[in-house]
Amino acid sequence: MTAASKRKEKLQKQLKECQEYDEKVGHLALSRIEMDLDDGVKVNYEKVQTAKDGKKYQVLAKMS
Repeated sequence: MTAASKRKEKLQKQLKECQEYDEKVGHLALSRIEMDLDDGVKVNYEKVQTAKDGKKYQVLAKMS
């Protein structure tokens, strides 16, 4: 495989990853998720990644 072919394959994988991430983030953004600062960071972090239909999206780094 040539260097150009490897580069093309890598870019195609990155593009697919970006498109999938965009789809997840877009869906969550359109869900208009309400947050309450009194709930704390962990609770709101979870809310931001859960759509109104209950589907969870892992779009942020895991919190410990």
